[in-house]
Amino acid sequence: MQIIKNHLAQCFLNKFWLLMIYSMLVVRFGVYSKQNIHRFTVIMYEIEVKEVLPYFLGNWKVQRVISGFGEITGLATFQVNDVHDDYLDFKEAMVLPNAQSKSQDQKPNAFRTYEYRMMPEGFDIYFSDGATKGDLFLSFAFTQASVLTSHHLCIKDHYGATFEFLSDDVFELSFCVIGPKKDYSIRNRFTRQLNYN
Repeated sequence: MQIIKNHLAQCFLNKFWLLMIYSMLVVRFGVYSKQNIHRFTVIMYEIEVKEVLPYFLGNWKVQRVISGFGEITGLATFQVNDVHDDYLDFKEAMVLPNAQSKSQDQKPNAFRTYEYRMMPEGFDIYFSDGATKGDLFLSFAFTQASVLTSHHLCIKDHYGATFEFLSDDVFELSFCVIGPKKDYSIRNRFTRQLNYN
């Protein structure tokens, strides 16, 4: 159990906390200078729960890095749900590499949909396709002004996830999965697309 806790902690020690630890070390061991502090000053992007729904609306380019697999790209769309105005429908169309295709312009070949339900402290993500349709996938709550986290146990697998809002037009969603037969991480970077075709 301790190994799993250590691995999860390592997966989610984000750059903000690394910066804080470094800053404490700089001050503690006397390497303090204006130059060092200026170099490591971070201006955190801030967003409130009530701003999350309108923030997500629109079209996004997705860059996904999967440990042990590589990088895939695609497009995602958030739109207001037809029935509930505090829910968003999320659709993604990803391009998985096709070893038999030499073309750089492959068409999307992996699709997934989710439903984002806004809550007072964050949001829940539900599957909206396949055998798991209607099941809760992840539940996120704010831990900082720009960061939401989710942790849960699914049978014997530990899932940890972090949403980090970086700017008006960029956010990241990272997963870390640890279990008897699972050990991988996924990092998604979403960049807003103003001209979407």
